[in-house]
Amino acid sequence: MRWKCTPLLFLCVFVFVANYYEMYDLLGIGIQQNTGTVDKTKILLPTPPDLEQLDCPRFAYMDFTRNGLGHRLSELVFGLQLATKANATYILDTKAWTLNGGHGNYSWLLDLLPLHNHYITMEYFDLWKRVKQGLNMSRPMNTITGQWKHILINSKIMDCNVIFRAKLKKCCERTLNPRNDCYCTGISSHTGAFEEQKELLRSIWKESTYRPPHELLYYSNKNPRGNNSQDTNDNRMVSIVWHVRLGDIVLRNDKEYFGTIASQIANSFRESNSSTPLLPFVVVMGEGGKDAILQHFDFWPELCYQYFNDRCVYPDLDVQETLYHMVQSADILVTSGSSFPATAAMLRSNGITLATMPMEGLTGIFGVSENIDIDVDGRIPEIGKLTAYIESLSSEEQKVSTIGNGL
Repeated sequence: MRWKCTPLLFLCVFVFVANYYEMYDLLGIGIQQNTGTVDKTKILLPTPPDLEQLDCPRFAYMDFTRNGLGHRLSELVFGLQLATKANATYILDTKAWTLNGGHGNYSWLLDLLPLHNHYITMEYFDLWKRVKQGLNMSRPMNTITGQWKHILINSKIMDCNVIFRAKLKKCCERTLNPRNDCYCTGISSHTGAFEEQKELLRSIWKESTYRPPHELLYYSNKNPRGNNSQDTNDNRMVSIVWHVRLGDIVLRNDKEYFGTIASQIANSFRESNSSTPLLPFVVVMGEGGKDAILQHFDFWPELCYQYFNDRCVYPDLDVQETLYHMVQSADILVTSGSSFPATAAMLRSNGITLATMPMEGLTGIFGVSENIDIDVDGRIPEIGKLTAYIESLSSEEQKVSTIGNGL
């Protein structure tokens, strides 16, 4: 049987395509037009492109994994870097957030970081591709996978109708097959990935609709601190969110290491030229809350008493609230060396971050320029920056700590 082009057939095709676009508008992920209006006070955020208007379709994305949130957020950063380097349109695979990982599914992340407002989704892309190819209106898409260098070389050679795809895993340059799709973090060409994407992602974070069930001040009020006369409502507490990793991927987890860091932080408070005393209030965050944390770090109460006058709490928060407070609530964030707090540090627009070196010893990839680095022995060479920051908090006439602030 041969198809004939009749007015009725043309009308059916027209209605199908029209309904296709209308369906995506109803789902809230349809094509959005760029009005051309630019607010010069903000970074120019991307707008999902009208795929019908692309003269040379080129796309890029990272395959998602079932690992934890830090891993998936890293895949987001590296995927954006891949798209930039390959001169391609980034595709957001929202399934990365809906499939279960180490802490259930992460569909809530799009409330905290509404990426779908700025990038085309994989669902939309797949449907667009099927419609185009089903109507013979597009050549088949070529997919280029492989190691980072292999993809970038091909990005210079390939023209249009191409997808560049990589996966975050450890094969990297050790494999003999250059087409083995992987994006390993341990090579120098990825240096600066978090730094390159930070302003963009911070701007998207500011569109968050999420509000935590409790602000950090709630947990400070739950902390029994005895009759310490300094701990009154008139004194100003500075929030320190200290992330501890209970697993085995961090560089050091011993008492001496944590004590070295804690003593330098405490000294910064003592040495700051503060007209009004500022008191450190430490929120130790780790999976499982106080019982799990003290099972792995039984020395924490001793360190807290010695350096922070027993002003420490160990709340058992879900991963969503933990991420929010690390990004939004902490005056000072101390990371653990895992990718989860590293991505939180990247998203922070305010406060200061003391960044622990990852177990792999990687530097320059997960870091951002605002971080103050902690070395392998727990020393903080640029500790003077922390002291100056504490002094800046004290010098404000009406310092309102981000402990109680929302977005």
